[in-house]
Amino acid sequence: MNLHMNIILIMLTCISFQAFALSTLVVPYDVEILVVNMEKPKFKKGSDTQVELPDGTNQIVFKYLPQFSTKDVVKVVYSDVIIAKFDANNDTLSLKMPNFKSFREAQKKISSLSWEIVNQYGNNIDIYEDKLINNGVQIGRNYVEEARNYNITGGLAAVTVSYVTVNQFQHPVSKLNSHRAIGTTSPSDTQSVDLLKAIYMSLSPSDREEFQKWLLEQE
Repeated sequence: MNLHMNIILIMLTCISFQAFALSTLVVPYDVEILVVNMEKPKFKKGSDTQVELPDGTNQIVFKYLPQFSTKDVVKVVYSDVIIAKFDANNDTLSLKMPNFKSFREAQKKISSLSWEIVNQYGNNIDIYEDKLINNGVQIGRNYVEEARNYNITGGLAAVTVSYVTVNQFQHPVSKLNSHRAIGTTSPSDTQSVDLLKAIYMSLSPSDREEFQKWLLEQE
């Protein structure tokens, strides 16, 4: 079987898994999900509390905003911006936050926030967390860019930016920036293009030349 057929078969195999190899993260109403895998979060259709995740290693950025009502006044306590990574494998996961009894308690304890992610069986999954710190202006922060910079710099919750992950398939990429497609391209189309790029960049120079020749013949 020649090279370009191998590439096409790999793409079709990976794309066929997209409809099945997905996990869900259920988020409490008082948690604001800011970033998922260096992109804006994708919520399930008709839901603002269920985030779709590809299987494999995932990274999220979020804030916890517990609210307290006192004499018709609603007070909000803001946590630090948290960045965390964990593995998902066709799971339904739930983000569990502490239940503060009062506004004062939340103010006192939120800086050392203790939280967890549990699977559908109620078991805790391993998480690696850190604080996404920005010493500059806090209003209008670009959390997607901050997450990418954090991953490039490295940290406890960092993921490798030099790899494109599509579901359970990982391919090394050279000088390929992770980005979201602009326009009417659907998420699945974007993943397919990223996968093709990843496969192409992993080929040897001679294999790339052969593939380019085949590609020109198709036009």
